[in-house]
Amino acid sequence: MSQITFTNIPKGSKLILMGDFFRTPGEDWRVTCYFLANRNKPFRKAMPVDLLPALSVGSIYPRATDVNAAHGYRGRFVIPNGYQWDQLQYHDLPKSLQRLNEYEGQLKNQNIYRISVADKVFWLPTLELARRLHFHSAELVRTAFLQANTLSLARATLESWVGRVDFTSNIPLSYMNSQEYRKYFAWLLFDQEAQNSFCSIFKHLNRESRFDNQVERWSFNFSPPAMAGCEISWVGYTGTDSEQNHYYIREILAIAALPSPPVNRVWFSHPDDVLVLNEEGVGNNKEKSGKKVVQPKQIDPVQASIASQKRYLLEINRAGLHFDTDIELKRSSRRVQIYPKDEETALDSMDVEETVGITEGKIAGTLPRADIDLLKERELIEAPEKMKFFSRMLEGLKEFNEWDYQVKLGTVPQCNCRTAHLIDGRKRQYSHVMLQRDSDTMVHILEIELKQDESLSTLLFRSNAVEDSLELILDGLMRNSIKWDRGIIAEQTTARHYLDHPDRKIKSEDDALTSWVARASQKIVTL
Repeated sequence: MSQITFTNIPKGSKLILMGDFFRTPGEDWRVTCYFLANRNKPFRKAMPVDLLPALSVGSIYPRATDVNAAHGYRGRFVIPNGYQWDQLQYHDLPKSLQRLNEYEGQLKNQNIYRISVADKVFWLPTLELARRLHFHSAELVRTAFLQANTLSLARATLESWVGRVDFTSNIPLSYMNSQEYRKYFAWLLFDQEAQNSFCSIFKHLNRESRFDNQVERWSFNFSPPAMAGCEISWVGYTGTDSEQNHYYIREILAIAALPSPPVNRVWFSHPDDVLVLNEEGVGNNKEKSGKKVVQPKQIDPVQASIASQKRYLLEINRAGLHFDTDIELKRSSRRVQIYPKDEETALDSMDVEETVGITEGKIAGTLPRADIDLLKERELIEAPEKMKFFSRMLEGLKEFNEWDYQVKLGTVPQCNCRTAHLIDGRKRQYSHVMLQRDSDTMVHILEIELKQDESLSTLLFRSNAVEDSLELILDGLMRNSIKWDRGIIAEQTTARHYLDHPDRKIKSEDDALTSWVARASQKIVTL
């Protein structure tokens, strides 16, 4: 887990609103942020746009984990079919939803969407929708603000429903290790609406920016992709009195049912990707520089990047993007190096830096930069041996998140292979958990009983027809030799996550349980 600390704001500061973007000649774009610290008067700070992935309204800094502990009213709604984005400004908000009246003159032009669903009205800041859709790393933010294309990030080709993505060296290799990050790039590069939406940021900036006393200013705007039928999970607050049916969305937690791009499989490659093998053929992938990536303790938005170092990644919350079908995302290493089994190489070296500056970083420049990884994937881990450990994890979810749940036990469907559906001569069991995340959202958790030598992740999902979906998912599991059939699961669920079991390398059972509860909480929030 990473800790996000900004050295130029007091500890315990809460981000409550974001204002205009601005820059002076010769400088990079910055965004005005409004913080509240210790119930004192709100104060303003200008933050580099590189930090947008970490600047979710409602966050309190330092953030001690990679999950933003978003507090407030939570809910979920479906964008109506045929919906046209109704864009207004901050001054059009109902009065009970407005904050920081003393800064009204600087906030009134902020763009915000009004979405009417049945008898409810949702107010969604334009910047927050773009942040959740596109701002998953510092590279993506810089590209969006500097150019109206993605050529500096990757090249994509498509042939017979099979795509290929060749990353440029502007993308850190560690991002390619992330399944979630590859999923986003498959959508961005092979879905024309997604790419048009991403590139529209630069076009709106050039068309709508204005000069005020030799300072260029811009109220963020972009063109969203088609999202009719998509589900948005959110956290925010409600209006009061006659405006109780109005809801302000501070942060989007997840977007589900996004249309998948027209591709079945995508191969990814990176110029720095080297598959390192020892003499026994055991391999892993590490950066060309031979330096392991470490997490910085602090980010200094003022200090320049350190020229003696290469890159730093900062892991924060995952994307929370769920598509209507799953795509095969394959890795294609460009080179292979072989080392003797016990030989120590430069790949084992490690550099540590406590404070990282980012203001000098540019896509086309030579200086290093700090990078924010919203989507970094965890290492594959193994399953515990007993179902009772799963029950303890559920108790932890209820204790730390106050989520209520019900458990239904059953046996898996019978199949031709007796070793698959039987354990010690009896039918293999499953545990189906129905967890109430908020008033609008029921999350389903499916845990399968395993043998000593088996490994299978826990399935978390949302579905509109749970009983039918559960039956088909279990049938697919048995036909696939106790492996999740991800195609069937994608067809039967609105959103899904696969939760790895605690690592057997964790010696303390309490530590393993704490880690499992924390990771399960993060995935449930982003369903």
